Amino acid sequence: MVNQHGETEFTRDGQVFISRPRGSFNLEGVKAYEAQFLRDLQPVKHQPWAILDVMTDFAGSEEVLKRNARQFLWCAQENCCCIAIVSDSLIITSLTEKYFSEVPLPIAWFEEEQDARVWVDQMLASQGLTKPSSIKLSNPA
Repeated sequence: MVNQHGETEFTRDGQVFISRPRGSFNLEGVKAYEAQFLRDLQPVKHQPWAILDVMTDFAGSEEVLKRNARQFLWCAQENCCCIAIVSDSLIITSLTEKYFSEVPLPIAWFEEEQDARVWVDQMLASQGLTKPSSIKLSNPA
């Protein structure tokens, strides 16, 4: 997209989608993220899956975060079992807590990616899933 701002690198580790948004996102950037995410999710959405969203290099307006919240509502209907958000920014943490409060999934915030991963793995283990090896998915747009 011509006016797209922000890019995302996805990695899938079994049923865990690790999202690394980078830059200052606008709605076009979020729409590109959505299209990429939908493609990458297709092979595994028949079982419980999780999102680990590493937002350490992310910026976005309230409009962008509201759109993300709608995405997470959709994820809740598509077998997602939990969302872990990694951010060392009090502003991002506060805004995501505000806009994601309506999402009917366990959501946890972490400052360290390793801590978030432990929590996600525990949530998936409670669903009877174990952790396979990493797969790099789509390249950033």
